Parts: sequence; structure tokens; C-alpha cells
Amino acid sequence: MAINMPFGQQNLLKYWSAMKTCDTIMGFKKIPLIPYYAPIFVSIAVSIASIVMTFSPPLTLTLFFFRFFAFLSMDFNYLYIIIVFAILHYRLKLLRQFLEKNSIPVIITRNCKVSNSVRNVRKSLYNYNRLLDNLLIVDSQLQYLLVSCLAITFPGFVIKTYIFVKKMLQRTSPMVTLFYTTDMAQTFYSICCPAIIVELAMYEVKNIKTTLTKQMINCPDVAIRSELEAALKYITLRPFSYRIGRIIPLNVDLLSSYLSLVITYVIVLMQLTHAGG
Repeated sequence: MAINMPFGQQNLLKYWSAMKTCDTIMGFKKIPLIPYYAPIFVSIAVSIASIVMTFSPPLTLTLFFFRFFAFLSMDFNYLYIIIVFAILHYRLKLLRQFLEKNSIPVIITRNCKVSNSVRNVRKSLYNYNRLLDNLLIVDSQLQYLLVSCLAITFPGFVIKTYIFVKKMLQRTSPMVTLFYTTDMAQTFYSICCPAIIVELAMYEVKNIKTTLTKQMINCPDVAIRSELEAALKYITLRPFSYRIGRIIPLNVDLLSSYLSLVITYVIVLMQLTHAGG
């Protein structure tokens, strides 16, 4: 957190400015910088944290205020990750919609329509390249936060899951069960949301490639088809993807791998504690 704050905010402002420049180039007017669903993710994160702090046993007035101040000092750095990827996903979605609306003649037509179509394809390809380049502005902060988040949350999630299973076997009160459930949800949420948003962004890139392929097949004009083919080839050679620490792919497959590993370690802990006593 201390490392991220001085440089993260400055780079985030540069990232925002670069994205607004892309919006201007593409002619996107009156669109929000942050997509509508990003505040929803933030609200869910705060709500889960509030439940954890409010219902964590035992419930005394002194501990309530202590947990309230602890809540204010919680690490919400993963919301930074959510906002960055949400901005990128929203621009890729707008780019896909722009290409779908691009008028590709199905018969040989006048040169003015051909030139407009070619210009739109080139502008879209330029914007796609700029969007991926803009992500490099905040890449160092993203890598630091993602590696830290994954390294810190994994052992904590294993321990919390192990305690949750033990409490369930002991048939504790519903209030205690609610606390441990929401505490686990908050831990998993920090990994789940970035992975889902990145997967949505990758899906938009896939749809862009599908749109270009359909237009290339249906277009009889050689000039437009050549531009479509060049754009499709470039996006195929430079698809959007993100790796944590340059090694671990950030997508929905990470969630299943993460949960599988957690379950494995929980089973090992249960066997060790059972064997020990």
C-alpha cells in the first residue's frame, strides 16, 4: 500500500487521461470514464467488509468501534485493479460496437463509401493498439497489487476455510457462520472480480475478431477486405491477455485453480490435525 500510493495515483491519472484521448479520437462523446458496473463491484466489496466487521463475534460496543476503525483502514487496493480493467473492458466494448456499425458494402459501390469504411477500420485498429498500450502506464502497479493480493490472500483463505469447516462441524451459531462465510467471500472477492473483468475484456476482443471475419467474408471490395484482413491479423497476433507476475494467466480459469488448491490444502490440514490429536 505504501509503495503503491505515491506512484499509483499519478499513473492512474495518466491512464485516465490516455483513455479520454482515445475516446476523443474515436468520437465517443458523453460516455462515462468509469463504466456503470464498476461502482457496483465497489459497493459489494464495502458491503461484505461491513458485514464482516459488524457481525464478527463477540459483539460488544468497544469491539464494534474497534472493528469500525479497522474497517476504515482495510486494504481495498484490489478496487484499483477493478477500476483499471473495467475502464479497458468498457472501451473494448465500445470499439466492438463501432466496428459492428461500420458500413461494409456487400456490392461494389462508390469510392467515398469505400474510403469511409477503410478509414473506420484503420481508426479502430489504431485505437485498439492505443488501448493496450495505455494499460502499460499502470502495469507496474497492477503487477505489484496482483502479486501481493494473490500471495497474501491464498494462505489467509486456506486458514479461513479450514476454520469455517471446523466451525460447521461443531455446529456453531448462525451469527458465527455468517461471519466466517462473509470473511471468506471478501477474501475470494479480491481475486474473483479482476479475473471476471479481464475475461469479459478478452471476450470483447474475441467478438471484435468475429466481426472482422464476417465483414471480410461478405465484402467484395479489395481495398476494404485488405484493411479488414490486416486488422484481423494484427489483433490475432496481439490479443488482449494479462498474466500475474508474467506467469499466471488472469482469467476465470484462475478461479477454479485457486479453489482447487485451497480445497487441497484444507484437506491436508484436516488430516494433519486429525492425525495429531
